[in-house]
Amino acid sequence: MVNNRRNKRTDIAKRKGRVQVNQYTIELDNIIEEYFNKKYDTKDVFFNIGKILREQCVGKKYAIWGAGIHTDQLYKYFSRDIGEAVCIIDSDYSLQGQEKFGLEIITPDEVIEKEIDVILISSFSGAQSIEKCIAKLPSKYKVI
Repeated sequence: MVNNRRNKRTDIAKRKGRVQVNQYTIELDNIIEEYFNKKYDTKDVFFNIGKILREQCVGKKYAIWGAGIHTDQLYKYFSRDIGEAVCIIDSDYSLQGQEKFGLEIITPDEVIEKEIDVILISSFSGAQSIEKCIAKLPSKYKVI
């Protein structure tokens, strides 16, 4: 199923006549078009992500949920803003105690022990499991 989705996204990019210079950018455009039935210029997407980070996270006690490739890409473009996070939350217990970008990786069980006001979800593939974990947490967190 993942390969079919990836092939469909590649087909969308080819129909658009794009040169695949940056595979991540094309994947992002394709995901937005496929799942939201909207066309965006990737520059607008990055502008909006930056705006969300600045308005909802920077200057607040926030954590990033997800230690995978999505967060890697987020850090690539917004390293200064990401560096202000308290920690990274991930359900992969083998990552517990490690660091990424200088941020401690914690498990969902440890969230309540941290002083966090905002949780920024940085995952696409794990969205459903993240929703279930967040539903078990106290409602005091703003989730983005």
